[in-house]
Amino acid sequence: YAVLREADFASNADSGLNAKAKRCRIGEIDAFLSHSWHDDPHCKWKCLVAWARLFHGQQGRTPILWFDKACLIQSADLDAQLACLPVFLSGCRQLVVLAGPTFTERIWCILEVYTFMRMGGTADRMVLLPVVSASEVSGGVTKAAAEVEVPPHTRGVKDDDEAAGGGGMVETFYLEDEA
Repeated sequence: YAVLREADFASNADSGLNAKAKRCRIGEIDAFLSHSWHDDPHCKWKCLVAWARLFHGQQGRTPILWFDKACLIQSADLDAQLACLPVFLSGCRQLVVLAGPTFTERIWCILEVYTFMRMGGTADRMVLLPVVSASEVSGGVTKAAAEVEVPPHTRGVKDDDEAAGGGGMVETFYLEDEA
């Protein structure tokens, strides 16, 4: 996470990010980051930053992420690298889903979630982060997303409702642009 920048989410084109990635052992990676390249990069970045701040507050350090653009060599045989997807996913403690508007329309996104679960991942190790844009916020999507009830075992972000014995809510991360 420490080497990522907002611009890294603008395109899946090789930008040299792989050279900044560090090798990790299986189990050392905090989260596999699942997202759609077709969703708004600014909104995904803001959502990831909010989650990383929460992680830092809980763990006292920045998270170690598996991010496709950083961990796959974009100029090499992607098919051969993607054949290792089960190993990549099972080597991560959590699956963090930046769930933007196109996430469920992208087969690779669905495949990542399916593979995570199939490789022994559990719902309590998944973190679902709804990604919304400013126009969606003004249109009431944030309010609607914040009111979606989900069973406690299907989310990764704790909230006051859970502490009070309720079922919990999906946490929507949206930060106003700092002026």
